[in-house]
Amino acid sequence: MWRAYGDTALVVNNTPMIAITDLLAVFSIPVLYLSEEGLTEHLSQITNAILINRRYLLGLGQQTLVAYIHDMLFRFAIATKHPGFEEEKEWRLYYRPTERTSPSMTAETVVMGNVPQLVYKLRLADEPENGLHGADIPSLIDRIIIGPTQFPYVTYKAFVGVLEGLGVEGAAEKVVVSDIPLRVG
Repeated sequence: MWRAYGDTALVVNNTPMIAITDLLAVFSIPVLYLSEEGLTEHLSQITNAILINRRYLLGLGQQTLVAYIHDMLFRFAIATKHPGFEEEKEWRLYYRPTERTSPSMTAETVVMGNVPQLVYKLRLADEPENGLHGADIPSLIDRIIIGPTQFPYVTYKAFVGVLEGLGVEGAAEKVVVSDIPLRVG
């Protein structure tokens, strides 16, 4: 699907996404690829689990229960996509500074589409003591796929050069050129 939006795909190792830590206050969630019927079924399973466990859930108190439901709906909103995108196997990272701040995040006001907005950036590093596991570029990049483009060799050389400059071993093997032909016009 990425080919419809650009000519390069970054395939990353999921180590940072599956590491169990809350030191960063940055969380990951795999995307659910659900049709309308699939979403209805998923919500039905959750409803059934709530009914089965209602006695326990009532014991948590209304405030806690509302917080859990709010969090569940938030995750659905940010991590549900049409099943046509399933080949992406996407993970989403999210950060909610109004709930908890992170020393690893930096805030910067940038202009995107003529709209100034606050953007939070996560440093790419391998710092397990700070909750960053394998998030440095050499560990994170599995491969880069150069898709249909008018200048695949130039793009290939540019990415290999950047990866080599970042100390990635075997950079030339990590960058591959797709054999899908470029459609013009």
